[in-house]
Amino acid sequence: MEEIIDDIVEIKKFINDHLDSLMNEDYTAIYELTSNDKIKKYLVEQNYIILNDEQLITTLSNPNKKDILISLLEKKISINTKNNGNTLLDNTIIQYINEILVNNKEQKQIYLEYILYLLSVGAEGNLMIIYNLLNNLENSEIYSEIIDIIDLLLLHNAPEIEIDTKNEIYVELFKNMSEKNIIISDTLTELIINNKDMVRLNIYNYVNKIDNKKSTVIKINQNEKYVLYEENSIKWVFNNDDIKKIKQNKLNPYTKKIIDDETLKYIENNY
Repeated sequence: MEEIIDDIVEIKKFINDHLDSLMNEDYTAIYELTSNDKIKKYLVEQNYIILNDEQLITTLSNPNKKDILISLLEKKISINTKNNGNTLLDNTIIQYINEILVNNKEQKQIYLEYILYLLSVGAEGNLMIIYNLLNNLENSEIYSEIIDIIDLLLLHNAPEIEIDTKNEIYVELFKNMSEKNIIISDTLTELIINNKDMVRLNIYNYVNKIDNKKSTVIKINQNEKYVLYEENSIKWVFNNDDIKKIKQNKLNPYTKKIIDDETLKYIENNY
């Protein structure tokens, strides 16, 4: 057993091969001995292990467990209960980054809304959970999604942490950590605006105010070939060369700030 105790494939095979002989104490022994959280989760979800409410609430990291979570919250079980050092929000974020963003992106929106729900009912964000995951993260294509989670926690007053400031990637990912006015992505803005009934009023009002101040295309002159563009109350005139750069880099060539996809599409269709 020792040689397979952390191997989820072998553990599943072992259990299936010995279903008739395994007893409750055997499942408990596996649960306590393994260091693989996926095995613990498997044992709980298959009802091989029956946890008390305080233990159970930290395992509900799949959005389809929301009804169970609601029933536990109604019983006054704290959303910030910890088991093995992690809260439910911690475990959900770990699963979102390690599994959903890497292998199952079609579930991304569902998990984002679930994380937003957890924060809305009082879950306390821990940026160190994300920071500790970065050492083993090889897929740089998901950095923008990780920034969204970091910014979402910051909007909900997650405490700042110390990071390696010599690492440019870490600095970029946590760039909003010490900012009073956080500029968030279009994806995160849309998530919050579309879930107004769930979001805390002060956060919704902040995001909505920022969203209303977004950059806009004031005028497109097709004859003289220029675009009049406003960004943070400053007007810019883009010529043909500027537009080529914008289409290539999705940035204002003068301020290096991102131009959102909807604005780019509008320029392309009308320029």
